[in-house]
Amino acid sequence: MAELMYENLNRDLEKALVDYMFGPIWDGNVNSKHQRDQLYDLGLIHRGCGFQWINACGIEYLNERGIINQDTWRKNPFVSRKV
Repeated sequence: MAELMYENLNRDLEKALVDYMFGPIWDGNVNSKHQRDQLYDLGLIHRGCGFQWINACGIEYLNERGIINQDTWRKNPFVSRKV
């Protein structure tokens, strides 16, 4: 599913997406609000109450590209697993 939708995600966005794997990020601490907005618009992260965090589509994207192994990566209780 994510493979077809996000083929052209650039390297900088991939790096930004990896940052969201380690828990929610406060809006004032994101590296780039433009990248955050792009990831949100693509449906790879969720936003709420001033925080951003990776969602199931973001995890699927990173897994498909071999950046993480979805079966063995550290399970983060803050990751939204609903699509």
